[in-house]
Formats: sequence, C-alpha cells, structure tokens
Amino acid sequence: MTPKTSFSLNGLQNAIANVFSQVQISSANHKKNCVNLYKLHVQIAGSDGRDTAQLVGEDAFVQVFCDMMTRVLTIKKGAAPADRTIRFIGFYLKYINERGLSISLSLYIC
Repeated sequence: MTPKTSFSLNGLQNAIANVFSQVQISSANHKKNCVNLYKLHVQIAGSDGRDTAQLVGEDAFVQVFCDMMTRVLTIKKGAAPADRTIRFIGFYLKYINERGLSISLSLYIC
C-alpha cells in the first residue's frame, strides 16, 4: 500500500478558508467540515514522519487557523455567520480533543 502524499503548504490557506466559508452558511454541515478539517490537520502535521516536517506543517496549520479565527473574533456578536463560525471552532476543538491523537492545536501561538 502506498503512503498518502503529503499536502502542499501552498494550498493550505485556501483549503482552510474553504472550510471556514462553508461553516458560515449553515450549522448542519459542521460535522462534515470538522472531519474534513481534521483530515487536513492530520495530513499536514504528519506529512512524512520527520520531526522537522511535522513541526513546519503543524505550525503552518495553526498559523492559518488562528488567522481565520481572529478574523471572526473581530465581528460584533449577533452576526449569524460569525456565530456559526465560533460554534464550529468550539466543535472542532472538542473533536480533536476527543480524537486524542498527538496532534494539538496550540492556540497560545495566536
């Protein structure tokens, strides 16, 4: 069986931005988008097993995730798309904690 190819860091921001744009539309697709974002997170963080590549991928994911999150946090409470995105962020953090893998989202970097 051939290993999965590593995800390109160049397309990372577009991939995460697509997920964030989808979660603004409806709360019904949060589970699907959470799974997709998690797969992307795992793929980018564990690209080829080397520690340096893992750190580079993990840091890049966290940086883009925090960038998307801070864009939403500046919006005043009550805007439906922003509220859905905040709920998704909480759902995603809960999801990665339940999965229990060694991949962590270091929000202190934000």
